[in-house]
Order: sequence, then C-alpha cells, then structure tokens
Amino acid sequence: MSKIEIYKWPIEPKYKVIEHDKYGMRAVHQILKKPRFHSGFDITAETCTPVRPASVGTVVYANLDPKIKAGLCPWNHRYGNMVEIIDTYGRKCIYAHLREILCKVGDEVSFDDVIALSGCSGGSRIPHLHFEIRDGDLNHSGEENTVNPLILLPEFDFDSLTEEFKEEPYADFWKKSLDASWQYTDDDIPYANNKMLIR
Repeated sequence: MSKIEIYKWPIEPKYKVIEHDKYGMRAVHQILKKPRFHSGFDITAETCTPVRPASVGTVVYANLDPKIKAGLCPWNHRYGNMVEIIDTYGRKCIYAHLREILCKVGDEVSFDDVIALSGCSGGSRIPHLHFEIRDGDLNHSGEENTVNPLILLPEFDFDSLTEEFKEEPYADFWKKSLDASWQYTDDDIPYANNKMLIR
C-alpha cells in the first residue's frame, strides 16, 4: 500500500495568478528577457507574510542564494534569500525571495512552523514566494528535475481571486503585470536596483 502524501500551501493564494506565476515555460523571463522554464509556482504576498512548510521535513539550507553569496551573479537576480527542506517523501522544497529566514539547517519542521517571512529578494520585482519542488535531493532546477507544485498541493480555485495587490511601491507594477506580456526591463521599474525594496 502506498503512503498518502500530504502537502499544504506555504502561503494561501490571495491575489490573481498570471501566466508568469505558473510552473512551465515562460515566453519572456522577467529578469533574463528570454524564454526560460519556470520551475516553481509564484504566490504574490505582502512583504513579511508568514511562510510555512508545505510538508514535514528537515532544513538543509537557509541563507542567501549561493551564487549571489559567491558573487557569481547580481544581488537582484536568482532566488535571493531562500530555504531548502528535504521532506519526508525525499523531495527538496525550495522557498525563495524571502525577506527574513526564521529557521536554520538541521531544524525539523512541520506544517504549523513559520520558517520565513515572504519578501522581494533576488530576482523578484513584486513581493512573492517562489515555491519549487525538486524530485529528490537535487541541486538544479529545470523541467527534468522538478514537479509541478499544483500536482501535490491542495486544489485551489484561482478564478475566485479578485483582490488587488496594494503594497507600495510595488502595486503599480503588479497591475501592469496582469497583462502577462512581461515586456518590461528594469528601466520600467523605478525600484529594481534599490536594495531597500528588493529584499
């Protein structure tokens, strides 16, 4: 008999989900400006929204994205502040673009624990949680290494989401993003290089 797998939303969606948020190929990546596979699911959320584990597991990384730390890419690219958890099913769950990390390597975590506060760090221009599930203890993302989170998370009626994201100074760009074209550069985002706002 197979084990029943239980996953929960790390943040319950509150705002409209656009194509750019979903798992799968993006016609235009927000930062890289070219087609790029999106290995997770993005949940727009106000800065400092509590983030809880999607499943029971052990924290294996809790820090700034290693490539940013090593100076291999700009501070406002990639995952930003992130937590990685190996869950009881052997999958690695990634929680990225965090404002603050509230757990440490070795912590055993469960659904009610707050592991972080959401933010807008790294390659983020609107505060959100990037949630990614890798199919094992893998160090690389991409379609071949990841699972669509919507396959494992509880079903959600995204069509019911009508609330507008109002956190300033991000709200205007959030509204622009609803057209899903993502034909923008950082020149169109006044705060894109502001370390007080991309964090």
